[in-house]
Amino acid sequence: MYLKRVELQGFKSFADPITIDFKDGVTCIIGPNGSGKSNISDAMRWALGEQSAKMLRGGRMEEIIFAGTESRRPKGMAEVTLVLDNSTGILPIDYSEVAIRRRLFRSGESEYFINNNQCRLRDVKELIMDTGIGVDGYSFIGQGRVDKIVSDKPETRREVFEEAAGIIKYKGRKAEAQRKLDSAQTGLDRVGDIIADIESRIGGLKEESEKAKEHVGLSERYRELEINITLKNIESLQEKNKELKAQYDEAAAKIEERRCSRSAVDEELSSLRRRDGELELSATDIRERVAYNTTRALSLRSDALLSTEKRRTAERDEGRLKAEIEALESKKAEAEESSRLFGGADVESAAKLSELKSELDERLALARTAAAETAAATAAIEERRSEVFDLSRERSIKETELANNLELSSNFDEWKRRIEADIESVAGEISGLESSLAEISAGKEAFEREVSALTEHRRSLRGSYEDADRRMSETRRELERLRIETEQLTARRKTIEEMESNYEGYNAGVGALMKAGLSGVIGVVAELIDAAPGYETAIETALGPALQYVVCVDDASAKKSIAWLKENRAGRVTFLPLASIASRAGKAGAKTLPSSEGFDAFAIERVTYDSRYEKVMSYLLGGVAIARDIGSAVALSKSIGGFRFVTKEGDVVNPSGLITGGAYRNKTANLLERRAEIGTLSKRTNRLAEEHAAKAKEVDHFAEEGARYLGELQRTDELVREKEAELAGAVGELNLIASRLSERLERRER
Repeated sequence: MYLKRVELQGFKSFADPITIDFKDGVTCIIGPNGSGKSNISDAMRWALGEQSAKMLRGGRMEEIIFAGTESRRPKGMAEVTLVLDNSTGILPIDYSEVAIRRRLFRSGESEYFINNNQCRLRDVKELIMDTGIGVDGYSFIGQGRVDKIVSDKPETRREVFEEAAGIIKYKGRKAEAQRKLDSAQTGLDRVGDIIADIESRIGGLKEESEKAKEHVGLSERYRELEINITLKNIESLQEKNKELKAQYDEAAAKIEERRCSRSAVDEELSSLRRRDGELELSATDIRERVAYNTTRALSLRSDALLSTEKRRTAERDEGRLKAEIEALESKKAEAEESSRLFGGADVESAAKLSELKSELDERLALARTAAAETAAATAAIEERRSEVFDLSRERSIKETELANNLELSSNFDEWKRRIEADIESVAGEISGLESSLAEISAGKEAFEREVSALTEHRRSLRGSYEDADRRMSETRRELERLRIETEQLTARRKTIEEMESNYEGYNAGVGALMKAGLSGVIGVVAELIDAAPGYETAIETALGPALQYVVCVDDASAKKSIAWLKENRAGRVTFLPLASIASRAGKAGAKTLPSSEGFDAFAIERVTYDSRYEKVMSYLLGGVAIARDIGSAVALSKSIGGFRFVTKEGDVVNPSGLITGGAYRNKTANLLERRAEIGTLSKRTNRLAEEHAAKAKEVDHFAEEGARYLGELQRTDELVREKEAELAGAVGELNLIASRLSERLERRER
């Protein structure tokens, strides 16, 4: 047999369900201080029935339930399950695997289970007895345990050795059997006392015995019915508890489902926020590329305009050159026409030609010189014209560039105005975002303060609720104690009243006569008087058999009653007729007796009765005096004769010197004490009823107070959830605004 696994839920620091598996061999659990190593051994001790909170390192047993943190709600229940391998059959149960479970609620209710079957702590202890895994055995050896075992008393060490030897079970059974034998012996002694007392008083009459048997049977029946009613109430409470547990499990499942849904929504929200950041980065990159492409397009547009202007200049130069070529061709034609004209007049001018030839030569020389000069001038002109053309072309280019630059400057001015407007807009947005950021930050801090205040208020309310619940539980236990005590006293009073009504303890004749209800019969002496508290034994001893004398109206009533007794063979009765009974004359020494040492009172002064029975009481108690003790009674009897002296303890000194003393073995049959007990029980019952009503009011008050605290706690929980949701929204909005602010700052910088 070995420990297979431990399952914990809500025990100390184990808020969530956790399972620790133990394989074959040695398993070590390590960790830093405060990590919860000792809580595992505490859980094992607790599951096996540890009842001392001090042994579990706590002040109260409720402290083992997870108390919650600022971010987690406390648990309402602690549960630990130990799963043992029983394949070898060491445990006396027909299962190869045994699961021992203990469960504790904050209300103080504790439950034990063996393989999911509810049981008692005694069943758990009997199951693991002599296996060595009990809380007092050698399975749990904590710090200082070995030194304590070695240095402790021999009896303590012996318990460990007996546990290891496997004889604890038999010693426990022996002790249990001895307790049962002692209880049985006590019951037998009590029964012997009752039998002896009854035999001494009623002589073992068959009729009274049958009545006693009937009373015992009815009492047993009453007890059985009361037990059945209690069991029925317990069953109904268990059914209601199961329904409440089912509702609790259903609510817990819904809460878990909502928690899972919330986690999924949070994850989706985080994913969307990451996607939004990626999109923002992509948009920023796209905006930068658009700005670059816009600049590039403007540059390309300027180059295109410049190329167009150059092309137009080239076209104008081409037209001009074509016109010059046409003019030169016209001049050539005119020159050819002049040459033909000069040829036709050659004959006529031959003479003149020679004249003119010389002149021509001169002129030609002049012409050549002029031509050379003209050619030089023409070359200079052509050079100047080329320079002018180049300057004109360069001017056109510069004008085109100027126009382009003017247009580009206009575009730059427009772009600058847009950028400045955008900067002003971004600055306004930045200012608004900064103010929103400050406002939301202030709101977030306010939300955090409200959540902290509500959490503290909730903790205070929970403490008040638990205190009210604890006080209500204590008051309910006190209420239950008062109820049980009241029922016991009521049952005792009913029993005594039933004995009184059935005239148990009286002679058979007295009981039969009083039940017959004959006219003229007033009652038994014991019914007509009430002894002062503390003097019941003395008065009953003083009256003796006279307690059962029957007081009647007159002699005729006594005769008629005697005739009825004879006719029905009911028994013998002594009658005290009021009309003919004579009071007892005063005795000598009655005046000096009150001043005597040891004198307490005259017996007739310690009873109360109706004035009609004055003569009867004088007859019965006129010669009886009460002394403080037996010594005083003996001394007074010797010094003052004629009186019978009794003590409160029931000792009697007769005028003749005869002394009677001792104690009754059973006081329940003393008639006066029984009647006094009825009154005492009635008063105590009334007092307990008043206390019960007061405690019931306290329970109702605590219940109302607990309900009020619980309602306020639920409302506070709702407010905390609302504020936490608002806080989460504010944090999300704060992050979003911070992201937007960072983006606007980067945009303004760009």
